Amino acid sequence: MDIANRRVLITGASRGLGRTLAFAFAAAGAREVFAGARQPEDIEKLKSAAAANSAPITPIKLDVTSEDDVNAAANLGFIDITGDSSISGDALNGRNPMRVSTTVASANPGAVDIA
Repeated sequence: MDIANRRVLITGASRGLGRTLAFAFAAAGAREVFAGARQPEDIEKLKSAAAANSAPITPIKLDVTSEDDVNAAANLGFIDITGDSSISGDALNGRNPMRVSTTVASANPGAVDIA
């Protein structure tokens, strides 16, 4: 898949697979990577790391269990690729977190979901 000039949304981007995916998409030539994180300090760390690497990463507040956050992500404009790499304690405790890629995809027909 050609990543050049694509707009990407990654959840759980503050650490682990999500962070790795965000920086990998940026390095592969994505035009803009929205990197979702829940905590303000994680968002600041992502901003600093993106600036240090001149990466086209825009950290955003995105808690997949928050309807407001998920709806805000769906209003970012056309997203070419979504990657839902977040797992919350709520999901493991039987609560159903909102699936970001499904919500974003409904606003972006033709988007590719890698999760």
